[in-house]
Amino acid sequence: MKRIPLLFLLSVVSFSLFAQHRKFGYVELGGTSVFTSLNFDMRVNKENPDGLGFRVGFGSSFGAFDMDKIYTAPVGINYVFGKGKSGLIVGANSVFAINGEPKEKKSGDFKSVIFSADIGYRYTPTTNGFGFQATYTPLFNTVDGAMPFWIGVGIGYSWK
Repeated sequence: MKRIPLLFLLSVVSFSLFAQHRKFGYVELGGTSVFTSLNFDMRVNKENPDGLGFRVGFGSSFGAFDMDKIYTAPVGINYVFGKGKSGLIVGANSVFAINGEPKEKKSGDFKSVIFSADIGYRYTPTTNGFGFQATYTPLFNTVDGAMPFWIGVGIGYSWK
């Protein structure tokens, strides 16, 4: 019974800590998570929608292209250059990937860490509203050692 007030208190404190920072929740196709992901991005600076920030997310391949279902978790830091609504986004990410449901029975599980960079354009309104981004995302340390040309497009909601 004591857990409910404690959880409530932690929730209130966490909301107040993040209350004034610009946040961006978005769905990304392609990009850092390779296929599709849900992401949360937040600026460190309270006053501006630009500057240093971080992102966390969860993604999946959904078994597309007749391949195994792969789950991903992108984590990264980024910096938005620009004032106001538009900016250049530059970032560095680590993507943790794991084989969720193999199409065929194989020995061993697939686990990997993929490093990536982001460079692109981000639009987020100065007030609450819809935003989007488009990025070029080179992937490093892929399974076969290649560095594919990869892009990502995200659309979501920005709030303060």
